Amino acid sequence: MRFLRWRRPESRILDLLERHVSLCVSASDELVLAYKAKAYGSLDEAGRHIRALSGFEEQADAVRREIVDIIAGGVMPPLSKGDLMSLVAQVDLVADWCKEAGRILEILPMEGFSDELKELLFEFVKMDNRCVHTLSRVVKLLYTDHGEALDACNLVEMIEEGIDALYIEALRMLYASGLEAPTLLLANQLVESLEMIGDSCEDTADLIRAVIVSTFH
Repeated sequence: MRFLRWRRPESRILDLLERHVSLCVSASDELVLAYKAKAYGSLDEAGRHIRALSGFEEQADAVRREIVDIIAGGVMPPLSKGDLMSLVAQVDLVADWCKEAGRILEILPMEGFSDELKELLFEFVKMDNRCVHTLSRVVKLLYTDHGEALDACNLVEMIEEGIDALYIEALRMLYASGLEAPTLLLANQLVESLEMIGDSCEDTADLIRAVIVSTFH
């Protein structure tokens, strides 16, 4: 189902929402590159990607503030102010958790990690990235094709189920790893942050699904 042509400031908010989620995608992309560099390559390279990640998260915050300012000015059918505020807040959490994962990754010593654990965590990061990219597609379809948007919401949920399985397996491997307590604590915090990226994507998709069903149908 395709929707109607949008007016300003509605179309401005749509543009900003798409920009917001694209910055989340960029942050997630940088997290993948940062992890790969940290686990398999150069610490300096990992640091560059983590700094880039932080930059994208800061840009996402700026876009969020701009959206909130427009909403405060008086918005706007067909979405309510509450719907838009909730959506913006949920999307912003994706970038926030990417930044948190990057912060932990930067200080996490990985010398004692087995190859199996490194590969599992890399798969975790890549699965999160796939989830964020799929969420971006949901947001871009919100005002254009509701049927495809709902299908993409379902895909986000399926990917998040895979993330949950990786989360449990990562915890199992960590606690069987024999890592020293400080390293284990940081690794556990990294895993928690990665899990929250997936949860934030799913929560955003759930909100969009509810908005589509209640507002557009």
